[in-house]
Amino acid sequence: MQDTIIELARIKLKDGIDEARLVETSERFQRAFLDRVPGFLGRELMKADDGSYMDLVHWQSSIHADAAMKQASESVECRDYFGLMDMSDDDPHSGVRLFQLLADYPAH
Repeated sequence: MQDTIIELARIKLKDGIDEARLVETSERFQRAFLDRVPGFLGRELMKADDGSYMDLVHWQSSIHADAAMKQASESVECRDYFGLMDMSDDDPHSGVRLFQLLADYPAH
C-alpha cells in the first residue's frame, strides 16, 4: 500500500472562541496554506457529539506531512488558526497523531 498518511489533530478551543470563528479561520488556513502545500490530499474539520473538534488531514506521504509541519511555523494563517486552540501543555503537537493508511475501503 502507498505511504498515505492520515493526520488526526484534536482541537480544544481557548475560552471565548466560538465555532463560527473556528470555521472562518479554518477556511483561511485551508486556502492560504494547505491548498498550496505539496502532498496535501484533503481535509475534514469535524465536531463530536460532546462538542469537541478534530481535524483529519490526508497526506501523500510522511515526508509531505513532516514538511508541512515545519512550514506551518512560517505561515501567518497557521499561527492564526492554531492561536484559537488551547495548547496549555506548551507542546503544539501534543494533540496530533499520524497514521499510515493500511487499507482503504470506498463505498461501491
